Amino acid sequence: MEEQISPGGPLIHFYRRNSVEYYEYMEIDEYTNSFQYGKRIYDDILFLKENLSKGDTWESKEFTDTADFGQVIVLQYRFVCVASDVSVVVGTNAFSHVYI
Repeated sequence: MEEQISPGGPLIHFYRRNSVEYYEYMEIDEYTNSFQYGKRIYDDILFLKENLSKGDTWESKEFTDTADFGQVIVLQYRFVCVASDVSVVVGTNAFSHVYI
């Protein structure tokens, strides 16, 4: 669990690890800015895996519900590893063994 204090109140994130897979329990439409479902739906989203190779992909399950503007929307996330075990610099901080 991670808690972030923000002006609108605390934001709480729930993460769990299952062997080499990492999940976030979240509103299923949180990773998209294209639409929001009319009601809050929560589920585990597999967002990270260990030992990835460049080009590895995985998908979430499909979610179907009505968006806040009335249209039924099917949502499925697809994740792609575009680089594996690389070094990156963010600001003035250098990181090695990064998977993007």
